[in-house]
This record gives sequence, C-alpha cells and structure tokens, in this order.
Amino acid sequence: MVAMILCYCHENISEGIALLRLARKTGHMPSTYALALILRDSRHLESEYCLSLAAEKNYPPAWQEKLSATEMRERFGEDLDASKLIRYLDSPCLIRLLGRHYLECQRVRKNQTSHCWNVLCGRWAYRAIASTPQRPHDRRGGMHGLLEPFNANDATICRQKAFSIESLLPPARSARVDHSNLLSPLEKIRQCLKKKPHTSSLGLKVSRMKMCSSCRRAKYCSKLCQTYDWRSGRHKMECQFL
Repeated sequence: MVAMILCYCHENISEGIALLRLARKTGHMPSTYALALILRDSRHLESEYCLSLAAEKNYPPAWQEKLSATEMRERFGEDLDASKLIRYLDSPCLIRLLGRHYLECQRVRKNQTSHCWNVLCGRWAYRAIASTPQRPHDRRGGMHGLLEPFNANDATICRQKAFSIESLLPPARSARVDHSNLLSPLEKIRQCLKKKPHTSSLGLKVSRMKMCSSCRRAKYCSKLCQTYDWRSGRHKMECQFL
C-alpha cells in the first residue's frame, strides 16, 4: 500500500517501484501484479516477467492480461464474475485515498489526466500527448519529467520536490553482514531503496490507461478493472449511451 501511495499520491515512482520489487521477492502476488501494470509502458520486459511470475502462481488477474476471454474460460472452467473479481481489487481505504488525492490535488487537475473508469479503483495516469514537448529531468531529486505532460509554465510545479519514504526511516545503526536473510525488515527496506531506479537514466512513468474499444470513452488501468466493471453490469449498461 505504501508503494502505491508513493506512485500515485507523491509521484515518487522510483521508490514505489523499489518497494514493489521488494514485495515481489517475498512472493506477494498483488504487488507483483501492480508492478507489472505500472511498468507496462516503460519497462515491458520486466512487466512481462512479473505477469508470468504471477500467472505461475495462478493469480487470475495476471492471466487476464495474457489470455483472451475464451482462453480464460477454458483455464478456469467458467467466467470469473464480479463477486469473484472484486477480491483482487485494491483495498477500500487505498481506493478512497487515491481517489481523494486525484480530486483534490490541484497540480494533477491542471494537467490532462485519465482516471480508471472503475469506481472501485483509484488509479490514474497522465495522458500521452505527442504535441507536448518533453521536459528535461529535474536533477534536484523531484520526479518532474517522469509523468508527461507537465505544465512547463507552472512555477509551483518546478519548486516541488517529491516526498521520500527514506525521510521517515530511522538512521542506520551498525553495519551488518550483507546477506539478505540476516537483515531486519527495516534494513531490507533501506537496502531496496538504495537500489531504486534513477529518474535521469530510466525515465519511469506510470503506464497509460487502456480504452474501451466500443464506446472509446471509458478507460481502465487493467483488464481486471475493465472486466469487473463490465460483469458488474455498470459499464455494460452505460456503454451504448457514451
């Protein structure tokens, strides 16, 4: 949950990815799946690896990204209805937090963004606009340039610095032997943050939304959200009127 807050509320994609990678190593499938979605556009190979890893553990949302509806039905024996899919969505408290941030953050609202059409999802992304020139990466430690397009004329954006989870960690005590199985959970977090991607070299960004091919209005962060929204009856009812 902390990693998702870093990515979507503070736009500290670098540290958010580092924490999701740490959770992936522990076998946490929701984090593995979330990492695959975030890296879908910018780091396709790692995204595919994460999807394959989650699929090997028979995590249905990962298979949804890889298989057609017919293949999903053959694999699981039936269609996964909304009552079964809802258990794989983000927790209600995280959904409310991300949704409130999206509505109240003026900097986000000033830029062209898309929010996941599924009402039980709080994720959003910047729209890709080819005509908007890409800004150079800010080397002061902020995340400016990771999520295009930013408003280059907005001086308040340029003065912002991304929140870092490292600022909340207590100082390291004594040096430890460099073996992951001997590190405390706090030390593991500190070690993974040391290996976080550098914005100047990787240009990370949250992946864009995917559009409903029928109405071309509804946009979703994942196949999970799209399928849930349809099988719950919400978008199935409204799609023809959009």
